[in-house]
Amino acid sequence: MSKLIPLLALALLLCIANANINCYAAEITPSDVYAQALRIEQETLALQHQLGITETAEAPKPVRTELSPRHSWAKTYMVLTKITLFREQKKLPAIRPVALEPILNLTPFYNWAQCLRILNEIKIVEQALNITIPTPPTPVITGKQPVDVFNKLNQISALWSVLIGGQITPAYVYAEAMRLNDDVSMLLQMQGVMDTALPPTKSANASPADSLDAGFTVLHEIQKLQLQAGLEPVNLDEFYPARQDAKPQDVFNLIALLLAELQTVKAKLGLKHVITPVAQHYEDKKPADVTQVLGYIANKLHLLNLRQE
Repeated sequence: MSKLIPLLALALLLCIANANINCYAAEITPSDVYAQALRIEQETLALQHQLGITETAEAPKPVRTELSPRHSWAKTYMVLTKITLFREQKKLPAIRPVALEPILNLTPFYNWAQCLRILNEIKIVEQALNITIPTPPTPVITGKQPVDVFNKLNQISALWSVLIGGQITPAYVYAEAMRLNDDVSMLLQMQGVMDTALPPTKSANASPADSLDAGFTVLHEIQKLQLQAGLEPVNLDEFYPARQDAKPQDVFNLIALLLAELQTVKAKLGLKHVITPVAQHYEDKKPADVTQVLGYIANKLHLLNLRQE
């Protein structure tokens, strides 16, 4: 009995600690995430200054659509991907951003934690480059919504585009498209649906605008599944620029959002442990490759039907 009492006490302490963590996680708001994003922005600007980079980032157009924390998570993934590319350019070991288990209602806590990961990654880069930048304090912010967090992270992503010397290449876009392709293949398998889809014919002259068209076809297929699963789709039409302005970066952004939207379907179906694979490395990919694989993904999604017979 004497040995059992310490064990019971330890179990009680662990339960209390876990309850405190859950309580704290519930208290994290979009304003708290925004405050951490401001720290990332300041740290990134300071890094640019230390490296002698004077180029100004193109200011992204603010998004007005009502977004949720899962869309901000997608944006943090994009920032981490650019940090990975920056590390590769500096001959540092690359660490691919990891994926999250499918969650139906992702809370601001996950984005807050992800922002801390980004700050740590930046500090690691500074250390490797023998750069010392004071850690910016956390400001007090109030009244922010998930879309505000997304827009601030979008600005940070633009800053990292400057740091990597330009926009995301089609090879990186293709890598993210293949993550989506693997995710859809796993979904088909888990639902017991035979993959009879065929990829469309590759068009050698395909442009990023064609890739966006294919990406929005994928979005519409995902939204059909969301409706069948009793989920409310989000209007993401705002993420389609004018065709003549379409860039690989726009397709990259869209695919990250497609992955975020698909997670809600997986979570609704109880596929908690069906985690999206990490991105692989590809070279010499063109918009034609991206457009074809997105068309293939749309064809595969079209095979799914979640309606209860």
